Amino acid sequence: MRLADELGLLILVLSMGAQITLRSFLVRYLKFIWILSVLVIFGITLYFTYQQYAAWASGPPGKFLLPPYQGIWYFFSYAGSRIFGPPLIALLAAIVLSNVAEKLNIRYGERFFEKEEVRFFALGILLTGYPGFLFYIVFILIFELLFSAYYRFFSSEKRAPLYFAWFPLAIFAILVKNWLFPKNFLALFNL
Repeated sequence: MRLADELGLLILVLSMGAQITLRSFLVRYLKFIWILSVLVIFGITLYFTYQQYAAWASGPPGKFLLPPYQGIWYFFSYAGSRIFGPPLIALLAAIVLSNVAEKLNIRYGERFFEKEEVRFFALGILLTGYPGFLFYIVFILIFELLFSAYYRFFSSEKRAPLYFAWFPLAIFAILVKNWLFPKNFLALFNL
């Protein structure tokens, strides 16, 4: 399991615990948790970029991929697509999809989500990473479909809330990505 996934699991488990036991604490510090998550993920990414450069510079054949044999842009393009690409895609997806969800929620009178649920969704996308957030979104849709069907037939409530499902589904997506899908399947998502 990648280090980013392990730290993502840790942050998600702690956030889920705070959601259950200290809801007001989580709501108050959710922005801080988001910023900390971004900093941790991109700090790890910078560290791995440095490690990749050091590994290539240590001797042949890697040193032939660095200046003066190759332009520095070769390393930047490699690091950008292999190391920075997946977390950057996850960050952009989290920002875009959470903004879309928030605008739709406001447009329809806030009947889909509670105010902090959109931030839970964004944090789940960010921490599941790429391609994990694709599985996360599929799991959310399947869960909501089944949960809504249950609510429709067996409950007097009009809406099936996902409030306590965002973090467990993100945890599930990370676990499925790392232990269920073979690496050659996940390689199809490489940049």
